[in-house]
Formats: sequence, C-alpha cells, structure tokens
Amino acid sequence: MKKSNGHGGVRPNSGRKSKAEEQQLVERLSPFQDLGLEKLVAAMRLGEQWAIKMYFEYMYGKPTQRIEQTGKDGQPQQIQIFTVPGPVMPTNEDDIDEDITP
Repeated sequence: MKKSNGHGGVRPNSGRKSKAEEQQLVERLSPFQDLGLEKLVAAMRLGEQWAIKMYFEYMYGKPTQRIEQTGKDGQPQQIQIFTVPGPVMPTNEDDIDEDITP
C-alpha cells in the first residue's frame, strides 16, 4: 500500500549500501587519506571546533548521550496497559473435550 505522504517503503537506491560498494568507495578514497589527515590537522591548529570534535569522537568515541523522557509539564510518563480478552483456557481436565495425549 502506498503511503500518502510519500515517506517510507521501498525506493530505488535506498537503504544501506552493500559491503562491495562500501569497499569500492574505501579503495577510491584511500589515495586521499594523507591529504584528508593534513587538512584535519590544519583545521585543528586553526582552532576549528568541528575538527577538534571530529578528532576526539573518532579517537575516543562519542560520549554516552543521556535522554530524559518526561511527560506533560515535566511529569513522569503515564503508561497505560490494556489487556485484550482471548480464548478461555481450560482450568482442569474436566474442561477438556477431547483427549490430546499422544
């Protein structure tokens, strides 16, 4: 079924690239590795915040992000649990109509 807003679903060229495509890109960019590193170092020496941030995130990993989720007006989230009635399960052997032993 097509969604009315045009988002989601299968589209050409969407999704994660295959490992082979990823490897091809790495091979094509490898000759520029030294240049990229030189530019990053130069930007860090100029005090560029994005370069310094990128360096630390790649060297040491991003810090753990804490996400606080609150409800309306900062109150705790309200969770409602609904039970849906299902078929009645037998409670003793007398409630079973047929023998189900092998």
